[in-house]
Amino acid sequence: MSLESLEASPGTVVGGKYEVAALVDRSPLGALYNATRQADGKAALLLLLDPEHAGPSAKDRVVDRFKALRGLGAKRVVAPLEVGEDQGVLFVAFDKPEAQTLRELMDARQQSGEPFTLREAAQVTIQVLDVAGQMHSIGAFVRAIRPEYLFVSIRNVGPKGGNVVVDTKFLGGPLWDLVPAGALAEDEYTRSVGQYIAPELKGIEAAATPRSDVYSAGAIFYELLCGEAPTGTYQLPKSRRPDLPREVDTVTELALSVAPEDRYPGPADFAAGIQRTFSASDDEDDHGGVSWVVWALGTAVVAAVAFLVWNQAQIDPLAVAVEQDNLMRKQVFEQHPRPTEDEVRAVIAELVEGGRLRRVGARLVPGDRALPVHALCAVFDRPRVRVARDEH
Repeated sequence: MSLESLEASPGTVVGGKYEVAALVDRSPLGALYNATRQADGKAALLLLLDPEHAGPSAKDRVVDRFKALRGLGAKRVVAPLEVGEDQGVLFVAFDKPEAQTLRELMDARQQSGEPFTLREAAQVTIQVLDVAGQMHSIGAFVRAIRPEYLFVSIRNVGPKGGNVVVDTKFLGGPLWDLVPAGALAEDEYTRSVGQYIAPELKGIEAAATPRSDVYSAGAIFYELLCGEAPTGTYQLPKSRRPDLPREVDTVTELALSVAPEDRYPGPADFAAGIQRTFSASDDEDDHGGVSWVVWALGTAVVAAVAFLVWNQAQIDPLAVAVEQDNLMRKQVFEQHPRPTEDEVRAVIAELVEGGRLRRVGARLVPGDRALPVHALCAVFDRPRVRVARDEH
């Protein structure tokens, strides 16, 4: 079977070493397969690189990115084995971690109806930010951190399983630097799923910064807490999960700000913000441990005092603004549903059929000026609603 289409049937041996099993995911970087090492029977992951972005002519660059990946160490990245070539297609082999992809974990939690705890979401996201920070130190950026390429194990340890140990590893690392931002954005809109790529990377001339990866990690954090990635006008986490501390909303909005300058400057800053959220949750848990009798007495006293001074109380403008903000987000979210993959493809097909665009390889070209598909994102993006809040 030819590998040029990146389609390998189960049983295919690549590079004379790796027997292909099932497809894990297909992305602009290439096709990721579960595989088995023929030499020792150990599980592996095989990434067949897309020739459009990482063909044989770009082998030197691929090898350079592979060396950078090895230089990061194996603490937060899936350990790479080798770079090879088979039938004119470059591939990268990895050790397979004893973990599930984050997408598999998310799907399992959705089916069970058991959400990720704040402790779990915080640890996964902080570890993702850790590897992003390592990449930034060598001048590389992820730009679109997807759950399919995060391998996560979650264990409950200690007395009664009260402590959570999370181990997160990212697959590909600097290899993602081989893919243009436009191809990542196009893939995201074609999938018609949550938006993991920062808004500023969806333009024709897109340049990634650490703030771009902050947005992507923020989308992961939001999905862990809310069950789906943020799309268009999203509802704040606490409005969907009242059990979360208020600080979660602040951290999420900062990470997912549309304007890069409004976000955390880098991964370390975002991680610190999550830690504060985590601390806020512990504080609320401590209050929850007070006996119900003391709680009831305290509530009665507060109620009595409130009754005496109710006519002098002023309405909190911040609380009103938050309530209006959440209501408006919910209304816009319901009135502007996310387009399906078929709807996205239908619009693109209509533009091509009408002669406004024509296909040249994987791109759409009007006249002599190239226009990547992701430039059509404005057709599908819903408006983001922001309500000015009185901080006084």
